Amino acid sequence: ILLPYNNTEFSQSISPAKYFESLATGSLVLTGSDLTHLPGAKKYVFQVQEYGVDFEKELCEVLKMHSLLRSEQIDFAKSHTWRERFRQLSEYLFDE
Repeated sequence: ILLPYNNTEFSQSISPAKYFESLATGSLVLTGSDLTHLPGAKKYVFQVQEYGVDFEKELCEVLKMHSLLRSEQIDFAKSHTWRERFRQLSEYLFDE
């Protein structure tokens, strides 16, 4: 999945809804933007720096590694739904 955010300070400060939706598919997420401020980005997102000579080879390697993380990525995304976040907040606020 391609997330075409600009590589600007604004992109580095937002929490895009499409990010977690993309993770929930289990597909590899590609972007040119630095999304490392978002949970899971370092593990599940491939940041495209340049389209060099070895880009296709590097992408194939990343896809192979990512295939091992697919189920883990889907479970990770499930823990970041609004329903789950509100459940965690409620548990924090009201459990004694």
